[in-house]
Amino acid sequence: RVYPGGIYSSEDGGVTWTLILDDPFAQAVAVDPGDDRVIYAGLTDHPYHDDSRGNGLKVSRDGGATWTDITTLPNGRISVLTLHPANSTRLLVGTAGNGVVAVDFNTSPGVRRRRP
Repeated sequence: RVYPGGIYSSEDGGVTWTLILDDPFAQAVAVDPGDDRVIYAGLTDHPYHDDSRGNGLKVSRDGGATWTDITTLPNGRISVLTLHPANSTRLLVGTAGNGVVAVDFNTSPGVRRRRP
């Protein structure tokens, strides 16, 4: 079976799947290990665009029922996401152009740039 792009969730061990984020350019996903209702989605775009047209970073705090855009990132093309191993309120975001951004959700969504 072929599924359209997006992020899917399964609550029965992968027997059935539900589309929770309908975006064909969903590139990366991270789930908070302490609260599986908190899901982060990294979006990108076609690789042949010269300028960044990616839809950036989204977060859901209700298992994918609703999503909020995180618009403070310097680049909208997200290629990888991971939660900091010692602090699950800090998300490390890898962007096109080889940048890494730390998004800290402990306070208002502030962004600090990190150099590779």
